[in-house]
Amino acid sequence: MVLTQTALAVVLLVGAGLLIKSFVKLQRVELGFTPDNVIAVRLAPPFNRLHKDQKLKDYYRELLDSLRAVPGVEAAAAASSAPTAGAYDGVRPF
Repeated sequence: MVLTQTALAVVLLVGAGLLIKSFVKLQRVELGFTPDNVIAVRLAPPFNRLHKDQKLKDYYRELLDSLRAVPGVEAAAAASSAPTAGAYDGVRPF
C-alpha cells in the first residue's frame, strides 16, 4: 500500500512539473505579431435593438469608422476572437 502511494505521488509530482514547464514555455512563444500599443476590447452590442444581420453589420461598420477617426489610432478591426483568446465562442461580428 505504501509503495503504491509513493509511486502515485511520484507520478503526480512529475506530471505537475511537466505541466509547469509547459506553461513557462507557452509564455515565451512568439505570437507572430507585436502586441505593443494594442488594445483589445470584448464588446456586447445591443442585440435587443439590432434584430437583423444587416443592422448588426451596420453597427460594427459605424463603430469601426468612429474608432478609426480617433486621433492617434492607426487601425481598427473586428474579429470573432482574438489570436490568444482560445476557443471560438460563436459570436460573429460580420
